[in-house]
Amino acid sequence: MKKVKDPPNAPGEKEVLDAGLKSCSCENVLLSFTVQEAGKLLRVGKSTIYDGVASGEIPNAGVGKAVRIPAYFIAAKLGVEVCSLQTV
Repeated sequence: MKKVKDPPNAPGEKEVLDAGLKSCSCENVLLSFTVQEAGKLLRVGKSTIYDGVASGEIPNAGVGKAVRIPAYFIAAKLGVEVCSLQTV
């Protein structure tokens, strides 16, 4: 499985979520992404995302049979604010 590595000096999940949402002036902030969207943002395949979800490496929220990846996780991996993430 291809690991999604943390960027150097990456803040924790809670810090990213708090900072990203408090400083965000956007009205339509996505709080989660589909597996396909998360894969595109992180530049990995869907199977890598599913493997990370299955191993517990990637936090997720199940909505019925669908899997959603929290925006704070993707923002932390990319080293950006949550509100800077856009749908792909």
